[in-house]
Amino acid sequence: MNKTKDVTRDFKKTLDTIFVDHNVTDLPSDKQKVFISFSSGIERAKTVIGIGNSLKTAFNAAKNSAAKIAGEKEEPPKWIMINVVTKETKTTVEEYYRKLYATRRGYLRVGVAFDDMYNVAFLEQELYANHLLHYESKKVQSFHESNINHYLRHNKLFRGKFSVDTNTPLTLFETKTYFYDTGEIFELDSDSTSLNKGRRAISFGGTQEENSEKLLNLINKTGEQLLSTLNADGSFVYGYFSCFNATVPGYNIVRHALGTFAFADLYTLNNDKRYKEGAVKSLNYIIKENVVEVDDMAFVIEKSPKENVEAEIKLGALGVAVLAITKCMELLPKASREKHLQLLKKLGNGILHMQNEKDGNFVHVLNYPSLTLKEEFRIVYYAGEACFALTQIYALDNDPKWMDSIERAFDFFIANDYHKYSDHWLAYAVDEVTKYKPEDKYFEFGLRNAFYDIDFIIKRDTTWNTFLEMLNASFLFIKRIRELDKDYLLAPYDLDKLKEAIGERFDRQLSSVMFPELAMFFKSPQTILYGVFIRHHTFRVRNDDVAHHMMSYSNLYRIKYLMGGTTLEDTLNKETLKLDNAPKQQKKAAKVAEPAPKKAKVAEPAPAPKKTKVADPEPVTATVDDSMHSRWHQKTVDIDFIHDFLWDEIIIYNTILSQKRSKIAGTIDDLAKVFEVIPEIFYGFLLGIEKFVDVDLKTIKSDDIIILNFDNKKIYKHLQQKETCGHLLDIDGWMQ
Repeated sequence: MNKTKDVTRDFKKTLDTIFVDHNVTDLPSDKQKVFISFSSGIERAKTVIGIGNSLKTAFNAAKNSAAKIAGEKEEPPKWIMINVVTKETKTTVEEYYRKLYATRRGYLRVGVAFDDMYNVAFLEQELYANHLLHYESKKVQSFHESNINHYLRHNKLFRGKFSVDTNTPLTLFETKTYFYDTGEIFELDSDSTSLNKGRRAISFGGTQEENSEKLLNLINKTGEQLLSTLNADGSFVYGYFSCFNATVPGYNIVRHALGTFAFADLYTLNNDKRYKEGAVKSLNYIIKENVVEVDDMAFVIEKSPKENVEAEIKLGALGVAVLAITKCMELLPKASREKHLQLLKKLGNGILHMQNEKDGNFVHVLNYPSLTLKEEFRIVYYAGEACFALTQIYALDNDPKWMDSIERAFDFFIANDYHKYSDHWLAYAVDEVTKYKPEDKYFEFGLRNAFYDIDFIIKRDTTWNTFLEMLNASFLFIKRIRELDKDYLLAPYDLDKLKEAIGERFDRQLSSVMFPELAMFFKSPQTILYGVFIRHHTFRVRNDDVAHHMMSYSNLYRIKYLMGGTTLEDTLNKETLKLDNAPKQQKKAAKVAEPAPKKAKVAEPAPAPKKTKVADPEPVTATVDDSMHSRWHQKTVDIDFIHDFLWDEIIIYNTILSQKRSKIAGTIDDLAKVFEVIPEIFYGFLLGIEKFVDVDLKTIKSDDIIILNFDNKKIYKHLQQKETCGHLLDIDGWMQ
């Protein structure tokens, strides 16, 4: 009893401390509303509401309700949030749905109340963290009544059964928010139009030492979350669906290798031996489970979950595995480094095997063990990963064949306008190749890659961690341009925009970190704490997003605090450009040159050769290909298309199963209209059920008639086994 009294007393005292400096004026309403949410850090937060004629009485009502629940625990809550309602907008459920439809998923940042007295009301965080909204085919058709009733019952907030229709009156509300985190009190961003809403402010206005310590501390905390996903055998927990703490099934060795790289990279900054051990353990897993040797070559394979289907050799997996090994070389015992160097050479030979000797292009996927071609092209980033990997092998083993391969690859990238992909891997590769070959053509390609979509990069509201990676690497070779007195190359570009883009992307990524003030609302806060989430993917936390975030912040940390000499601002100061030493032809070009003209964002690169290097074929000339297979690959370069596909594929399954369809027929265009999706998304669905489809999906066109006969039991079993479910597993390679 005394323990309960102590907890209740301490909790109330903390609440009073938070509220005393609230600085909020009363709502222009008869009743004031205050929400209090609290969590131990282990379980999902409890939220209560207080209503009163003044803020003080509303706060006291909420405080007493919260203290009654908190007093049942042995320790006071670790995290406490107070939300004071500051603005209300009367509307209807139907109009709310329209707002949701017009806003990117997860980005409408207001709470909802279903009556004036807030008997049923949810903070924005409660809506998203408990999956209280039901999305269907890019539209929100309804509140998720089943989840809402479960949440209300579990938290004893409402008696009876909740239901709603489109005419139900609704109040949208905004709040001013305060957060207590184990002794510290933060006022959170409360602007509903801000991308930082609900997050603590993090200022870098201190001394150089203070700022560097603060940034490294942020990186370390995210590193802790990634470290927590490492299993005893060196594999990773792939990721979490935050709402219900469900693990993301399946496995992807490309993303595994990214985790290895991120561990080794962070160890070089913090010298924490746990990251060294994690890097070595996860690297050993790759080598033991996924590396195979064939003659003087080595490959990284990924086994198929389907019976009697050959394993895959992904060019991207080869590339990132090489990067992981090279990053770990200094961490390995000296006695084993030579062995790993020999393995690197074999993996490099594997990459060369997948490159066409004449045009420099790569094939993307082979079958194993037959080494036959599976796919010429899968995802645009594979080529950059492979090229960057070859630069790292060359740094350790100066065999000219590696540089010859790199140069041929760049010739292909330049000829086929690969700059339009704003590829972070190619930015890394440019930075590396210009250490050895500081030729204008490589710098020019890198600059086009950096600036081609710079306005989009600045304005983009989603996280997109690899943008900051690309910008960091671009800064490094721009610094080299200036050190080499090649400023004439920079004349056509707005360096202020690059500086602005670095700042914007850094800030966007901060808002994807699972700080305690957001983590507390999910089922298992400690599992995802300081991980990196994707808001429009139902706040999923996955290891590759965490790793890319760590790598981008770590590289920015090096640029800002470890490089010494000229600062980022000095390097990107256009006023100090020296153009007098430009070669005559370059001098002339500098006055009139503009960044490469924009082309279609998702155009597919020229096709790879038809066979692997062994047969030494002629490169294939690019032709117009209007097959659905080609259209699918063009679309999958676009991240927005991927996001739509994540939802729509599962909706198609649900529609077929719920309506017990056993047969559908028509053109792909017609069938896409039936399911209210675009043809490319319906085609992606067909790829997922390819074993049930009696047509050649590689050649089919949108106006070809197809007849599909479904065995619903088999389809349901197929879906249960998660062999095709696009929001959980890799489909045709777009998730690498």
